[in-house]
Formats: sequence, C-alpha cells, structure tokens
Amino acid sequence: MILSFDSSVGHLSYPCDTYDRWEDNLYAISKSLEALRAVDRHGVTKRGEQYRGFLELEATAVAAVPFTHEPEDITLWLFGVAGESVADPTDTRAVLRQAQRRTHPDHGGDPEIFRLVSLAETWLREAGVL
Repeated sequence: MILSFDSSVGHLSYPCDTYDRWEDNLYAISKSLEALRAVDRHGVTKRGEQYRGFLELEATAVAAVPFTHEPEDITLWLFGVAGESVADPTDTRAVLRQAQRRTHPDHGGDPEIFRLVSLAETWLREAGVL
C-alpha cells in the first residue's frame, strides 16, 4: 500500500507492505504520520524538514533476486535458506516458515536475506502455491 498526496512541502509518498492485510499497512502509515505531525506540534521544526529528509538520501540499487519467479525455483531457494531441518522439502509452507525463522532480524538473521524471503513468500502467494 502507498499513501501519496501533495502538501505544502511537496509531493509525499508513504509506502508500507509490512503486513498481509491492507488495513494493517494503512494503520502503520497513519501511526507514522501521527509521529511526524508530533514533530510539528512540539515545535521541533518550523518548515516541515521531517517530511523532506529522505530526499537527501542517495538512491541505491536494488539487490538482485537470487531466484526466478517460478514457484519451484523459489521453493528450492527457500529450502537452501531453511537448511536441512525441514523434514519434507516439498512442504512449501514448512520450508517458508523455517526460512523466516532462520533469517528474521529479531533472531539474529540477515535483514536483506529476510527481505528476499518475504519477497519469495509474496510471489508464492500470488502464484497460488500458499
């Protein structure tokens, strides 16, 4: 979900795809906007600098995806990430869950690999595998 609009400080866009339901993503965006408005309310800034901060960051290239969009290739890649602890490599849900556990940043995993696991989950859902 992306909430976009024009404002006195220019065009603003707030993307969020953290959650499965659009309602949850919209709620996350609303809470983020509430926090940004608090900066104005408390007088920390007078000219909307908090809304323009990301414009100053240098754009980076998106990392290459290490798998094709084919469900079999995605599942095979996830199995490699999940490791040998998955009893049935054909159980895509089990493989995905184990890959999520091993790569989650809150449990010491690599955030970039976790992002790719999440992307793989999205593609598998769109392909009707999950």
